[in-house]
Amino acid sequence: MLGVCLLILKIIGIVLLALLLLLLLVLGLVLFVPVRYKIYASYYNELKFSASLTWLLRLLRINAKFDKEFSYEGKIAFFKFLDGSSEEDVSKEEENSSAKDASGKASSAKDKKEKNVFDDDFEDEELDENAGKAGEEEQSSTGVKTEHFDEFYNEEFREGELGLGPDIDESRKDESGKSDTNLTILVRKLKRILSLIAYSLRKVKGAKEKLFKKINHIKELVTDEENKAFLAFLIQRLKELLKLLKPKKYKIDLHFGFEDPSTTGKILMYLSVIYGLTGLDMKINPDFEEEVKEGKILLKGNFQLIFLVIIVVKLFLNKKFKELVFK
Repeated sequence: MLGVCLLILKIIGIVLLALLLLLLLVLGLVLFVPVRYKIYASYYNELKFSASLTWLLRLLRINAKFDKEFSYEGKIAFFKFLDGSSEEDVSKEEENSSAKDASGKASSAKDKKEKNVFDDDFEDEELDENAGKAGEEEQSSTGVKTEHFDEFYNEEFREGELGLGPDIDESRKDESGKSDTNLTILVRKLKRILSLIAYSLRKVKGAKEKLFKKINHIKELVTDEENKAFLAFLIQRLKELLKLLKPKKYKIDLHFGFEDPSTTGKILMYLSVIYGLTGLDMKINPDFEEEVKEGKILLKGNFQLIFLVIIVVKLFLNKKFKELVFK
C-alpha cells in the first residue's frame, strides 16, 4: 500500500515538473524569441501604408494596411483572431444584398400589377377638373382682395380730403417723449459699456496673475534637484527604448516644402532632433521655393520582449514615477 502511494506521488511530481518546465519554455519563448516588424509608408499624391508584426516563425502575425481604406487582421497559425476588413468590402456585400432584394421586389410587383387604360383616362379628367376649380378659386380670391383694397383706399382718401388727420400738438408731445426715452436708452448703454470694460480689465489682471504663478511654478519644478534627477532618469529610459526599437534596415527619403519657408525650416529642425535621438541616416531634400510633399519610409527590425520588460520594471521601481502614475 505504501509503495502504491509513493508511486502516485511520484507520478504527480513528474506531471507537475513537466508542467513547470513547459511554462518556463513558453515564458522563455515569449521573452527571448525576437518580435520582427516591417513598416512601409509612401506619399506621392496619396498616402499608402503597410505594417506587419510577426513572432516565432510567423506563428503569430498581425498585418495592417492603408490604401484609400484601412484594414487589418491577426492570425495565430491558421486561426484568425483579428478581422478589420475595409469598408469597401462591407459596402460591396451590402450592395449585392440590396440588389437581390430590389430584383425580388420588382418581379413580385410585375406579377401583381394589372394596367387599366380607362382608369388612367378617369384620373386625367379628375386632374383637369381640379385644375379648373383651383383657377376659379384664385380668380375669386384675388377679386375680393382688390375690392377690399379699393374700398379702403377710397375711405382713407376721403378722410384726408375732409381733414380728419392727427392733431399737431399731440404729435409734438409724442416727439418730446420719444427724445426722452432715447436719452435714457443711451445712458443705459453707456453704463453697460463702462461696466463691460471694467469687467474685462479685472479679468485681464486675474489672467496675468495666474500666468505669473504658473511660470514661477514651472521654474520651481525645473530648478528642483529631485525633478532634475527624475527628468534625467526618464530621458535615459527613453534612449534605451529607442535603442531597443531601432531598425536594423531602413531607408528614409523625404522631399518637402511649404508655402512659408519658415515652416520648412521648423520641420527640418524637428527632423534633426529625431536624427540626434535615433541616429537614423535620412535622405532629406527640403525645398524653400515650391510647395512639395512626397517621400517614402521603409523600416525593418526586431526586438526582444525581455528588454522591454526590464525598462518597464525600472520605471515602476522609481518612486517619483509611481507617484506620477498612481496620483
